[in-house]
Amino acid sequence: MLIYTQMLNSNEERTLFENIYVKYRNAMYFAAFDILRHEEDAEDAVHQAFLSILKHTRKLKDSQEKSLCAFVVTVAQNKAIDILRAKARRNETELDDSRFHTTDQAMETSPIPLARLEPHYRQVLILRYVYGYSVKESADIMSLSPTALRKLTERAKKKLLSIIDEKEGHL
Repeated sequence: MLIYTQMLNSNEERTLFENIYVKYRNAMYFAAFDILRHEEDAEDAVHQAFLSILKHTRKLKDSQEKSLCAFVVTVAQNKAIDILRAKARRNETELDDSRFHTTDQAMETSPIPLARLEPHYRQVLILRYVYGYSVKESADIMSLSPTALRKLTERAKKKLLSIIDEKEGHL
């Protein structure tokens, strides 16, 4: 909570935010958990909700308790829905990690024929899954937008899975 309150200018805003945090964090968590059904994701949603609430603290000081509760719970629910949507986009073509090695040496002896992938597909998979770069970092390296990189990653995964399935079919 200390991190949040340091972002506020006045003691009055800090006190209000602390009261909101103490009073409503559990309700916000349960509202987010009800949507996400995953503890860590619900905690992320509540954190993002508090960051959003920080921006509106000045406006909230005159709010009635009922409307304040409704507002903070709604913010948490909306953040949970955002996380759910983001997960749905990311999981469209998720690779099974057990089928993918993560070290350079393992990649050289890997049963996954990365050499059969087109260079840009190979590069995006190596950046994301071997070196662990984020979407934004990988997009910057490849001079793409994050959206384009996500789509390229999705296509690379599909191609890699089709190569793996083809290879497993011939064994």
